[in-house]
Amino acid sequence: MKYVHNIGPKRQRKSLTMTSAVRRPETMAPWT
Repeated sequence: MKYVHNIGPKRQRKSLTMTSAVRRPETMAPWT
């Protein structure tokens, strides 16, 4: 997730959403 910081906050949120969705599908709902 370190590379995410280089991309930016917007991209970081998308990455977090995808990562969270992989571990917890429920987390994808609030992020969306």
